[in-house]
Amino acid sequence: MAVTLLLTLCNIILLCLMIPQNLWLSIIGCICGLPLGRVPLQAMMDSNGDAVDWPCYLAPSTYIISAAFVMTVSVLVSFLFSRRIKKIDMVEVLKGME
Repeated sequence: MAVTLLLTLCNIILLCLMIPQNLWLSIIGCICGLPLGRVPLQAMMDSNGDAVDWPCYLAPSTYIISAAFVMTVSVLVSFLFSRRIKKIDMVEVLKGME
């Protein structure tokens, strides 16, 4: 009984660690990536040559949409992994480590 409780707690602890970590890393990625993403975009637009001149203008709504998309994907990935973690048989994992 105690082993089953311990193995169940291992799954809960994994979920409690994974979901916030995934969200925080996504938030940090948005904070760092959104301002720094303009530099590679401008480099790509400048590499087209002199025949094509594309101005590099990003509206504030573009930043909001991209941040919302990143956070949505992060939550979706966390949800999918949490379902897979619940299906892990910890007894089999421990037997396999022997």
